[in-house]
Amino acid sequence: MNRSTTGLLMVVVFLAAAPAAGAQPTCSCPDMFDLVNRQAEAEAAIRAYQSEIAGWSASAPAADEAARRVLQSSIQTAVNQASSPKANKAPGGTDAACIVHNNVAPTACLKEVVAQHEHVHMNACLEYQTAHALSINRWKTLADYATEEIASYQSELTYVSANLTNLERDCKFRLEFESKISGTTEATYSQANGSVDVAMSLPAGLSPKGFAGTTQLTYDTKDVGPPKVVGPSMLVKLAHPVCYVTHVGKGNVSLDVRDGWILRETTPPYAPRIELTIAVGHTTEDLKYKGERGCKISSTPDSFWSDKFLNAKPKVGLTSGILVDGWTIQPRAGVFAERVIASNCLPAQATPAPVPAPVRGLPIPIAGVGLCNESTTLTLKPR
Repeated sequence: MNRSTTGLLMVVVFLAAAPAAGAQPTCSCPDMFDLVNRQAEAEAAIRAYQSEIAGWSASAPAADEAARRVLQSSIQTAVNQASSPKANKAPGGTDAACIVHNNVAPTACLKEVVAQHEHVHMNACLEYQTAHALSINRWKTLADYATEEIASYQSELTYVSANLTNLERDCKFRLEFESKISGTTEATYSQANGSVDVAMSLPAGLSPKGFAGTTQLTYDTKDVGPPKVVGPSMLVKLAHPVCYVTHVGKGNVSLDVRDGWILRETTPPYAPRIELTIAVGHTTEDLKYKGERGCKISSTPDSFWSDKFLNAKPKVGLTSGILVDGWTIQPRAGVFAERVIASNCLPAQATPAPVPAPVRGLPIPIAGVGLCNESTTLTLKPR
């Protein structure tokens, strides 16, 4: 981190004391993404500093201010490459008077992370001033400076790792899924229900994994016809025989939660938000043409619920996954977050097709149905 202090290397690793019993933790579930990002930044900085030290071998340049700024710029490039634009950033510094400046961190969690880093510099500064009251040149070479920076990043990594371990244990949820879809221009009502446990994974030595889980939804798609023919009596007589389209089928279909994260907004008041990528398999129903004598009766394998559910939602990349954001955080007791999705099952920005006029022997419009009506509720509950 950028700072204006100078002098000889003194490495003092500051470890945060455990919070008192009953005390509220500084970092909570919405801070997970920022902590994971900070971990990646710190690890990138350490690797970059170690690479510079190895390159200098025994002939490191003098640690004047201009040389330190050039080195800091190089390290910052490596940090930026490891950092996510979705994460909050928190600069800090320790001045020549050994005073820590940490007033711009956006959250209490990141403020404490920066404090872990800067305490190393502060303690090294104070120890050097005690031993060398008349000197301000704390670092003789850039290797001295880089080594102190490595110790500072290692100190914050200790704090970040401890918090992520606690959050991995505590931030576990159950996702409840309930979806109801009816209509289009056919006599169909379909619902799909299920729940899945989701948790974050922090495998040792590997990249952290966001919330993930898999389950089977139970779906049931029903014929709710025949439809009523409405209008002037003469037209109603002409509409017969009453023919209609429906889907019928029941079974199980996969629901996969992929790489979901609880984050904080990057603007005040840094409120919690959720990004969850989910994917569903394809349901297997029968597309049926039904009705009175004289209708063209047929049955063809098809998909109804899954097709209508996926149709109205933008896909993530080239996969079948869809992004679910816009959650309401803690809408009621026992619920961490909830997202209600309502759609007409049309692709984004699509224009509804006109409803066809009734023709003898063919499916007819259904009174009061019109476009598809979807209502899907996703509820995230602590477990």
